Amino acid sequence: MELLPYSEYLSIYLEIIEQLRMDFPLPIGSIASEKEQKRFIDLMGQVLRLRNILTSFDDFEGDDTVAPREFEDYRSVYLDLYHEAHERSKVDKEPITDDLVFETELVKQVDINVDYILMLVEHHRGERGDGDDREIPVEITRALAASPALRGKRDLIEEFYRRVSLSGDVPTEFESFIAAKRDSEIDAIIATERLSGGARDFAYDSLRDGYVPDEGTGLSSILPPPRRFGGGGSREAIRTRVLNALRTWVERFSGLEGL
Repeated sequence: MELLPYSEYLSIYLEIIEQLRMDFPLPIGSIASEKEQKRFIDLMGQVLRLRNILTSFDDFEGDDTVAPREFEDYRSVYLDLYHEAHERSKVDKEPITDDLVFETELVKQVDINVDYILMLVEHHRGERGDGDDREIPVEITRALAASPALRGKRDLIEEFYRRVSLSGDVPTEFESFIAAKRDSEIDAIIATERLSGGARDFAYDSLRDGYVPDEGTGLSSILPPPRRFGGGGSREAIRTRVLNALRTWVERFSGLEGL
């Protein structure tokens, strides 16, 4: 790949940004047609690739015409389209088509972390109303929607925002909140699936390692004994169900606190 001067990369980037704004002005409700979806994905892919190059130059911060909120909004739509395509591929049992190229690794490079979200919580917590229907600040919902790592944890963050005190230490309260939610949700899985006493240690070891091992005897050893008169499904069906439940739990709580 030929390396270009900074000015040329910037010029191409700004042209694509203007095309993106012209074709898909914010706010974007939905992009219905497949042709328009492909067009949006292509433009955003170019933006992400160019930003990946331009951020290595010191001048880019001053030359970038895209405000952080605008970029988060476009990135959120991009991630929505990726997840829609990913879900369709699971239903159709076919991989995402070759003409839909998602730059998910580049999205992750500028991902929003938990510390940033907690900073927003601390900044906005004095604005809350009363009750469980407290409105979540747009700044927080926008940041969560634009983060691949935090999209699946959105309900946890939003519940914490509604519960956090007005004056306590936010990171400490968040750690306690997540620990309680993590414990209650794994207890619910253990109770629902009638898992053995070693299930909790197996789950926490998996969370620490970042994945649920399905090889060896670890998973099989925590499964419930077969029911005397049947029911509950075959051994393999139970194993698959438990594996999926534990994987969902690990993904949900991964990266929210140290163990």
